[in-house]
Amino acid sequence: MEQKIKALCVKALKWKDNDFLLTLISAERGKLIAKIKSPKSPKAKLRLASSPLCFGEYIITQRGGTHSVIGCTVIENFFSCWQDIDKYGASQIVCEVLDKLTHDGVDTGRELVLAVKSLSEIDSSGNEPLAVAVEFVKKMLLSLGVDCRKDGLSGEKHSSEDSTEAVKLLNKYQHIIKNNFGEKINSIAVITKIVV
Repeated sequence: MEQKIKALCVKALKWKDNDFLLTLISAERGKLIAKIKSPKSPKAKLRLASSPLCFGEYIITQRGGTHSVIGCTVIENFFSCWQDIDKYGASQIVCEVLDKLTHDGVDTGRELVLAVKSLSEIDSSGNEPLAVAVEFVKKMLLSLGVDCRKDGLSGEKHSSEDSTEAVKLLNKYQHIIKNNFGEKINSIAVITKIVV
């Protein structure tokens, strides 16, 4: 049975010889793992569809519990995120957070729209890409009910496994931002301003 879903590819992992496993986030199906055959071969029609940051209408089949991508109409590929290291890093933060905080079979329409808008802003606006990514993380945290305060982040009031994971991710990114972008921007000021 074929099904068309609008989805964002957040991860592509090599599987077997030439195949890949894609992690797709869709509004209708939530997180979906699907295989795609030989996307890197010279004649592959689905090469772009197998790339992280590809947002498109994927045609998925299911056989024996395994999903396969058999077609894709690309809507957006956020091309400039691949050409600029700052944009690339920010876009990967968006993809990782979306991957970690979504689940199979759960409606993720709001999260997907937020991610696509954030990626579009990172891709084409003049805004600081990292600030856009941190704003995305803030909105994802708020959607989970995570308490963001100036003196730190707390997921303790929320027993949700997702909120604990979200706090770990943001703390991870605070450390990465401070170490890698500290000279370029005042990252702690940016995070404090956006998260609080």
